[in-house]
Amino acid sequence: MCFNCLLLFLIMQVDSVTLSIYLEILPMLRFKTIQLLAAFSGIFPPLLAPALPSLTQALPTSELVAQSRACAGRFIFYEGNSATQDMIGELSCFEGFYVLGNYGIPNDEARSVVLRDISAGTRLRLFNSPGCGDDDDWGEIVAKQDISERMIYTFQLVYEDDEIYVAWNNRGGLDGKVSCVEIVRP
Repeated sequence: MCFNCLLLFLIMQVDSVTLSIYLEILPMLRFKTIQLLAAFSGIFPPLLAPALPSLTQALPTSELVAQSRACAGRFIFYEGNSATQDMIGELSCFEGFYVLGNYGIPNDEARSVVLRDISAGTRLRLFNSPGCGDDDDWGEIVAKQDISERMIYTFQLVYEDDEIYVAWNNRGGLDGKVSCVEIVRP
């Protein structure tokens, strides 16, 4: 495993204060690595600028702020249908695959999600398979327009309206069985 990959994994587990400390100790990281750290840890690039001024000079602050605003949305997962019971975790809207157990969201518990500040064209794909494969149940939620807040009360329906499209491939049930998600941004 490469050094930066290991560092990325470790930093994903910490808060912004600890992240700043790590970054002050490791000035050999290139700016692109810092952007990845920011993306995967949910810490926005403007928060990184004070920690590493010499490395963030590569991009103007206005561009850093624009990048952080481009992904301000969240997916908030709930244990019960209709966003009831406990809120079990949330993901930012950065693109990628997320095995839920690795991001503080219990495996096989999510039954609903609230989309908050999601851009049109963003896709949330949910998988029963821990490898994000379509060999078991899967679902997809597509924002057809910008969404300030929208509850998806179950993953086990197919429906569409002016704001959202929800698909489900039934192979035994997806509610309470989500193990992996993929976020695709426009």
